[in-house]
Amino acid sequence: MAQQSGQVVGIGPEALTVGLDDVEHTTSQLEEATQTLRAFLQHVQQAAEARQQWAAEKAAEIAQDYLDEG
Repeated sequence: MAQQSGQVVGIGPEALTVGLDDVEHTTSQLEEATQTLRAFLQHVQQAAEARQQWAAEKAAEIAQDYLDEG
């Protein structure tokens, strides 16, 4: 509680309920954002792995072409 001009100012149950609703809504939004970011990170990781696999296959193909020519 805060004191203002000799009077005590408090928070009523309605304000507390609204505050808790805001916290719940914000928490829900954060959970959704976290899920979205995790899905995006998984996609990026899969893309990086696919790129690495492609690069390894391409290197093996180039090496084989070189050996075949030699």
